Parts: sequence; structure tokens; C-alpha cells
Amino acid sequence: QIQDIVNLEAEAKKFKHLAAIPAPFMRELKQMGFGDEQIADLLLDCSDEEVYEYRKKLGITRVFKMVDTCSAEFEAKTPYYYSTFESAALAGGTESMSNESIRSKKKKK
Repeated sequence: QIQDIVNLEAEAKKFKHLAAIPAPFMRELKQMGFGDEQIADLLLDCSDEEVYEYRKKLGITRVFKMVDTCSAEFEAKTPYYYSTFESAALAGGTESMSNESIRSKKKKK
């Protein structure tokens, strides 16, 4: 996995300019954990603010998800939220699709 990150960084350096990075590759960088500042450092004459604005323009934004800290045994009073850069299609368009903590009616064995 570390070699995958090293390879991705080497590939990113080949672009040199922010506008040359295609949306799928920018999404892959974000999904692999590269920060806007790290991406800016790999390119020529680019700031982290420019990377942020560029990826926003590409529609690559954070999706917030919730983890049920009670394993759906009962309603969670203190859910845990995290962010990810998955595509909007994977995040789901409805509340029930994007909220992974909805309790099921299924009984535990």
C-alpha cells in the first residue's frame, strides 16, 4: 500500500500544473489521503488554496458519514462522524442511503 502512495505521488509530479490534472486522478489523490497542501507542493507555482478551488470546481468535495457507535443494538446518542472523498454516486442521494447508522428491524442471533 505504501508503494501505491509513492507511485501515485510520482505520477502527480508529472503533471507539473494544476489545470493538467484530470478529475479522476484528483479524486484518486484525495481518496489516497493527499492533502491540498501536499498536492500543491508536488506542482509548480501552485498554492493549497488554488488546489482547493480547483477540486471544488471539479466537484470533488468531502462527504460526511456517520458510524453507529452502538452497532445498531439501540439508538446511538454519540455517533461518530468522519469525512471521505468518495464520489457522490457512492454516497447516495437520499437520507437513508447516506446515513449508515439507521437501525435495522432485524433481530440479532
